Amino acid sequence: MLQAQKSICETGRLKKAIIYSFGVVLFEILSGKLANDPTYIAEDEYGIAHVARRRFEGNTMCEMIDPKTMEEVLAPMDL
Repeated sequence: MLQAQKSICETGRLKKAIIYSFGVVLFEILSGKLANDPTYIAEDEYGIAHVARRRFEGNTMCEMIDPKTMEEVLAPMDL
């Protein structure tokens, strides 16, 4: 077990996993849906991460953000 942990830390996989997990949690917060929400699974069997990548590449990320969240973010800018 200790050898496996050492190997993960040395290869940088742990850092990549933490960054990936943070991104998934961030998208869950912004979209108001869980990563394995049926709407994402229907679009891509792997869920939110693959949908987010496709939306990013297609420049349609705003479609993923919950409208209420978007309203709260943009409201202070209207002042």
